[in-house]
Amino acid sequence: MRKFLRILALMAAVVLLPVSSLAQITVTSSEEVGRGVTLLTATGNLMLATESGYVLCDENANIISDYYGAMKAQNSGVNGLGSYFLAVNENGLNTTGILDRNAQVLVPLMYGDVEWINADWQYGVVLEETTDISGDYRNSEGTQFNVVTADYYYRGQKAYSFSREEFMRHDTHTARGAYLCIRYMDDNGVWLSSKGEVLTPDVEKYGFFTSQEYYEEYKGPVYHVPTGMEAFTASCTLTPEEVQASVFYKSNGQFVDLQGNLVSDQVPDEKRYDSARAHNGYFYVSKDRKRGLTDYQGNEILPPVYDAISAYDESYFFDGYNAVIRDGELSYVDLQGNTVQTLTGVTVNESDCKGFYYAANFIVIKSMGGYSIFTPTKGLLPETYQDFSTPYPGMELMSVKQGDVWGVIDVDGNVVIPFEHRYYLDLSSTQNIAIGQNQDREYIMYHLADTDAAPAEVPAETPAEEPAETPAETPAEVPAEEPAETPAEEPAQPDAWDCTCGNTGNTGKFCPECGAGRPEKPAACTNCGYTPGEGETPKFCPECGTKF
Repeated sequence: MRKFLRILALMAAVVLLPVSSLAQITVTSSEEVGRGVTLLTATGNLMLATESGYVLCDENANIISDYYGAMKAQNSGVNGLGSYFLAVNENGLNTTGILDRNAQVLVPLMYGDVEWINADWQYGVVLEETTDISGDYRNSEGTQFNVVTADYYYRGQKAYSFSREEFMRHDTHTARGAYLCIRYMDDNGVWLSSKGEVLTPDVEKYGFFTSQEYYEEYKGPVYHVPTGMEAFTASCTLTPEEVQASVFYKSNGQFVDLQGNLVSDQVPDEKRYDSARAHNGYFYVSKDRKRGLTDYQGNEILPPVYDAISAYDESYFFDGYNAVIRDGELSYVDLQGNTVQTLTGVTVNESDCKGFYYAANFIVIKSMGGYSIFTPTKGLLPETYQDFSTPYPGMELMSVKQGDVWGVIDVDGNVVIPFEHRYYLDLSSTQNIAIGQNQDREYIMYHLADTDAAPAEVPAETPAEEPAETPAETPAEVPAEEPAETPAEEPAQPDAWDCTCGNTGNTGKFCPECGAGRPEKPAACTNCGYTPGEGETPKFCPECGTKF
């Protein structure tokens, strides 16, 4: 194993049932930012490239991480960019590590290569340079490196260290809760527990090496493959925190927990489904090649009558709705299994519906004039768009192109950000930030908020008496004078500041030239009292070396 070192004319009727809008998201403010600002769609935070290194900050330019020599935001799962980070402390070979979405260290910055398996499991490899022309790794310059050791981490804690000889046999990794399946290149392998135990499965019992979590003998017991323990029976000592699936659908048609207790009062006389797989709180069931869903208690949410059920990363009902296809008819259903929107007059399958297994609230269908969009709140939107950028599951905003320009719409088809951008806008999955390039090639950051929630708090603090008294006493003067004075006195705007890139007179939170955040006010050294100059952000005190 060698690796590179990588530092229709859509004439259709829509059946509509009353469905309320999911949220009312609007733009609260906007500002120009520089190219050094990267929107982290997973969290709604920002990554800045500054003279002091790479750093994370929130949408208001508040620093929320340490500075690093280099950072690379990574995409994993449903959330998008910034799900985790590869970080480098300084120049050198073994200086790379992994940070989580909040920039907390999962794998220390002391490895030549690191690998993300999932949010629980990662590993780091210590390397050394070698003159061997067939080293384990090589960089872009052709320098060869061999593995010294490979350390595996579970939730930020080292679980086990493999030698070079052991690690070089590894081919694929599959995480199953607190257990990691490591398959060798010869199709055998081992399991690693979060407690550092290397477990060899009973291949003779199972008949083959499997990365599945459980093995069920025909009309017999069910075994937890990593440990060999009989599961879903009274003697099982496994806990839900240790496993990926803690409920099982047995061949006798019963839903049971790890200790064999029935989790449903419904005990059928005969098996209801041909199969059932646990998926993030639901069972994906099948019967006669049709699909359905039950909850973990065996309560049927969707009967097995559908040809396809939308899901991403084995997750369902983002925002309470799910897309389904039955006999070529596309619909949205709610958590009670009720159909809330149906697209009729056109037959579709999964491949016709862009985003069916991804976007959840926006299903895109190719039409003669471009693309039509089907949503759970409005059904088929009246507008046709020339292009689109698929949003993440559960999002209620989507970047679309109308004519030659891009903008952002919500699930009801309302325009949230005007159509005046050269390219699609980046949207955070948290729906608090969007960044796009306008016709003047300026990068504009939009701050977004759900305005539906705000009015709930205001009535309590603003009694209905004041407006009644004011007009009675001064009908004309108060409205005219008060608003005029308040804005003038509101230099709540920060003073102008100069950026280290040379751009002066900045008033926003970010420099429009380079993207650097407004410098924090100088803080005195806690050891010697040294105070940095205005705009200076040293990592260490130049007088005594203490870290700021």
